[in-house]
Amino acid sequence: MRVGIKYCGGCNPRYDRVAAAKTLARDFPRHDFLGVHGVADPDVLLVFCGCRTACVDVSGLHPKQGALWIRDEEECAKARSALAAILSSRMEDNVT
Repeated sequence: MRVGIKYCGGCNPRYDRVAAAKTLARDFPRHDFLGVHGVADPDVLLVFCGCRTACVDVSGLHPKQGALWIRDEEECAKARSALAAILSSRMEDNVT
């Protein structure tokens, strides 16, 4: 599966967004994690916002399985669980 990554502009980051994205990519090595410029319509979109304002523009992006908004480290942990569920369900769909 292709997982798109979109970052906010980073004007007020409260956590290391890039490190969080790398950790998620490392946790799911069988899937492709790409910046949104590298994939037009990802299967899943991860939106890394540096703060609670979440002002990142995702217009024009159309993830097939939806988007997960990550605004802090706690939401990153929740996104890991949600991403695991999406990816495993997608893998099951491909088997049947």
